[in-house]
Order: sequence, then structure tokens, then C-alpha cells
Amino acid sequence: MLRHAFFSIILAAALTGFGNEKPQNESAVREAAKALMEAYNQRQPEKIGALWAEDGVIFHPLTGETSTGREEIIEYYKNRFAKHRNGKVDITVTSVEFDEPNQAALKGLIKIFSSNRPLTQSAFKAQLVSENGKWLFRKITDIVLEPAPSHFNNLQNVDWLVGEWVDQDENIEITFNCKWDKYKNFLIQNFTSKVLGQDQIEGQQIIGWDPIKEKIRSWVFDSDGGFGEGYWHNKDKSWFSHMIYTLPDGRKASAILIYTKIDDHSYAFTSVERDIEGEILPDIDPVVVQKK
Repeated sequence: MLRHAFFSIILAAALTGFGNEKPQNESAVREAAKALMEAYNQRQPEKIGALWAEDGVIFHPLTGETSTGREEIIEYYKNRFAKHRNGKVDITVTSVEFDEPNQAALKGLIKIFSSNRPLTQSAFKAQLVSENGKWLFRKITDIVLEPAPSHFNNLQNVDWLVGEWVDQDENIEITFNCKWDKYKNFLIQNFTSKVLGQDQIEGQQIIGWDPIKEKIRSWVFDSDGGFGEGYWHNKDKSWFSHMIYTLPDGRKASAILIYTKIDDHSYAFTSVERDIEGEILPDIDPVVVQKK
């Protein structure tokens, strides 16, 4: 039985001719995308055209027009290079799929760099066909990706909080890990607290820009179920965060958190004007938080 199963697998692979060829084909398809990128960056329309099938089609989503056939595609790139006399393209292939041994589909990202225009990025899908052992483009469709907004300029003055930090003594250790989100619109700070080596509490603070108030603001959430929010302002070398909290039992609390940069590897932290439901609490003495 096993012997028959083994020979059935070998026979199926031989008949399709696909299983063993796929890795090699994938490499060849990726090389075709690389060749297209190089021909574009060399600004050679004829070389670009040679990478297309005779019935190739490029769809231009901004105008709704198409370039059909190798000659139209060559003419399109001649006009494009005449209008835009500089610029480079970077093509990143994220996936390669085969519907049939001689047909492939690419997906990826196109970035166009120019000295006189902003960076543009497009998601693209391409269909290729193998003709006489050469992979040629048959169709490309791309969709321009709108650039994500960024509030980095409004947050860069607290950029020094990025990194891993620790505040500890012989009994308590508090660690902070702060990083930017993908588009640098928020600073995300995760924190944990241990007492005598035992987990006490953990949580997250998100620091962002409020475009209506035109102020830095933050939100805090902890593992006990409490949360808070507040606005920041700068005075001299310190940042003051005026926080309003909702405690896990529903009581209201408030405090002013003060962050003062000492150098690239340390900052001072303290909390003042603390209260719970109007009951005044003592200030927290300043501590020095060290970068790991």
C-alpha cells in the first residue's frame, strides 16, 4: 500500500510538472519585477517594453485610462520620462502565487522617489505569463496609498522618552518601555511594577497630540482596571502632565506628573498635588529614572 502511494505521488508530480518547478519559477518571477525596476531607474522605455507581453495592459487609476499593448506601454513611459526628468522607483514584492504553471500573480508595494515631488506609494497587483521560458508582465494595476498624517513635529520635544527605563530601589522596581507607533502619531509607554520581585501592577500610557486643544495629551490604563487622562505643558526643562483618574472602585483622583530630562540617559520624575475625592495626599519625592 505504501509503495503504491509513493509511486502515485511521483506520478502526480511528473504529470503536473509544477511541484518541483514552483520555487524556481517564483525566483524567476521576482527577477522579472527586479528587471522592471532597474529598467525604470535606467529610464529606458524600450527595455521596459521588452518585459511586457504583446497583449500587456497597464491601468492608470488616477486618469482611468489604460496603455494596451507593448507599443503603447513604451510610448507611455517615453512621455512619463519626458515630463518627469528625475525620479527612482523601488518595487517590493510581498507575495507570489501561481494559478497555473505558466501564470503568476504578484502583489507588493511601489515607491516613487523624486527630488521635486513628495514620495508616493502604491499597492500593486501584477499578472505575468511565461512565454518561451521568459516571464513577461501581462497586466499591472496599482492603487495610490494616501500618506498617513503624522503629529511627530508636535511630539518631538518628548521624543527623549523613547527607550527602556527603570526606577528601582531595594524593594520596588518600575520599568518603562516607550516607543513610537507606526506613523509617529503616538508614543506608547508600557510599564510594570514589582514589589520584592513580585508583580504588582502593569499598564500602558499613550501620549499623543490633540489637534483641537493644540496640546499634548495622554491616556493611562492599568491592570487593576483604573484609567486616566490629562494634558501636558512645558515649563523650563520640565513637562507637567495634569492627570484626572478614575480608580478601580469608581473614586476620582488627580495628580500632576512632572518629567524633567537630566541627560540622554536619565530623567527626574515626581508627582505633586495628589488627591483622592478631595482628600490631599503627600507628594512623591523626586526619583531619577535611568535608561537601560
